[in-house]
Amino acid sequence: MSAPAPARTSATAAAVAVALGCAALLALLTAVVVVRNGTPLPGDLAAHNWSLAHRPPVGLAVARAVTATGTGVLPYAMVLVAGLVAAAGRTAGALPAGGAEGEAMDGARRTDARDAATGLLPTERVAATRASGSDVDAHAPRRPVRRVSGLARGVSGAPVRSALAALAFLLLGQVLRYGLMEAVGRERPPLADWATHASGYSFPSGHAATSALVAGILGWALLRRVRRAALRRAVCVVLVCWALAVGLSRVYLGVHWAGDVVAGWLFAASFIAVAIACTPLLRTSIRLPEVAALRSR
Repeated sequence: MSAPAPARTSATAAAVAVALGCAALLALLTAVVVVRNGTPLPGDLAAHNWSLAHRPPVGLAVARAVTATGTGVLPYAMVLVAGLVAAAGRTAGALPAGGAEGEAMDGARRTDARDAATGLLPTERVAATRASGSDVDAHAPRRPVRRVSGLARGVSGAPVRSALAALAFLLLGQVLRYGLMEAVGRERPPLADWATHASGYSFPSGHAATSALVAGILGWALLRRVRRAALRRAVCVVLVCWALAVGLSRVYLGVHWAGDVVAGWLFAASFIAVAIACTPLLRTSIRLPEVAALRSR
């Protein structure tokens, strides 16, 4: 079922507060880095020196394995899967809108599902209904006459749109992060201290930001499917721990200052919070044209 209006309003207000808070902290941290010309911040050197002094072979192997999950093809594949999972959760749910609008949209979906199951075109269904003297579909929304194969229905449906939307969200975040990184232009720690490959500027950490963004998208998708409170908490804990581990591995491997990783987390948190705050507006803008189209048929 859809969340009650007061609950949605409260969630939106919380998301706005998180977005503003994280964005303010990121702006402050960025300003400090720029003013100091990229020199290590208080705490940067301490974390860096600690990592250099605690690098057993097993620790390096684990850190390299963890850091590899925050880059390359894997994060993008993960968000595509998240989009598919989120769409499955939505189509398996209840009415998307309350009252007459939700009933109209649900009735249209039931009619489409019945047509797909029987193999009839809408015009064939109407003819068969009239021949039998039944008025079951008298008030059903009419659809344009078209024949679509089952494969085409699946490819052009909600799962693909949801997966592409999740991918677009991650790509937009990456574009903004690259813009910030190039604008600040902070150098990485000394090359002699690196225990893995790295490229580009240091601030904010790309691995930290990417893993946090992916964790947020995966959390959004999985929480749409999971109903048990304990399992929902477990999902959140696992995703948060993964994003934290990826970020910390960058400091441990000597390719980022601690401030870079914190900036990556703040960037991702603010970006996700903005998306959550804007979700009600997007739902309204998408739902209203759909309902108007249904009523016009």
